[in-house]
Amino acid sequence: MPAEEGKAGAAPAKPEEKKAETTPEPKKEEAKVPDKYELKLPEKTRLKADVLERTTATARELGLTESPKAQKLVDLLSKEADAAIEAHLALHAPGGEAWKETVNGWETAARADKAFGETPEQFTANVEKAKTLFQKYGTPAFNEFLNNSGFGSHPEVLRFAMALVKASAEGKLVIPKAQDGGKKDPAEQLYGGTAEKTT
Repeated sequence: MPAEEGKAGAAPAKPEEKKAETTPEPKKEEAKVPDKYELKLPEKTRLKADVLERTTATARELGLTESPKAQKLVDLLSKEADAAIEAHLALHAPGGEAWKETVNGWETAARADKAFGETPEQFTANVEKAKTLFQKYGTPAFNEFLNNSGFGSHPEVLRFAMALVKASAEGKLVIPKAQDGGKKDPAEQLYGGTAEKTT
């Protein structure tokens, strides 16, 4: 017998499997960056209005497609600005770290100046004289200002006070008294007793 093509046991050829046909999904339209964002400053913010322009430029650069997302930048900037300002004010407020550093620097400079005393004891005595003069002739508001600002420790303020103390000791300092009950002529108040009175 002639040899038969395809020996027994050989697997028959498989028909080519058809590839599953898939319909391509329609492409989603990419959201566009708007020409203008609807932004507003938070209430009681310390930010200026021109920050909105800079935020708009940044939002466009980041590709933000919605105004609410850009608004979050504005809100964040406002919170950060408030926090930074509050921290700065706390540092420089009376008793704050920066305030203490500044006042301590003034006191150190004043103590090193021999014009206020050759010894620590002399320095302390002269500063007390200056404080007494401020309390005696300065208003409560003036003394409160010196304390809160720390200027009461500034070398130039102390130098001025020492000059007043010295002039007072030499009888050269004339402090005007509080106005008495009688009203004075305006010309006399302005020019003293040398003004000619008109009738």
